[in-house]
Amino acid sequence: MTTPDNTSDAPAEHTGVAAQDWAQASAEPQYRAAVVDLLGALAYGELAAFERLAEDAKLARPWRTRRSWRRWRRRSSTTTRSCATG
Repeated sequence: MTTPDNTSDAPAEHTGVAAQDWAQASAEPQYRAAVVDLLGALAYGELAAFERLAEDAKLARPWRTRRSWRRWRRRSSTTTRSCATG
């Protein structure tokens, strides 16, 4: 891999809005609106994920049913083992 001959060691100067501090950048209405839109999109994604999780939780079996199913499974597996070794 070769490097071009016209490279300079001086760092590039950043002049965009991102290079400014928050006090200067927030004064620009277009930048402020973009930040608000971005935060709104992130918040909407969080709420949508929570709603999906809550809907999935409604479909889950109740805790007592799961506990009794585990108990039944434990009993049936020990009965099977005792019959097989018997």
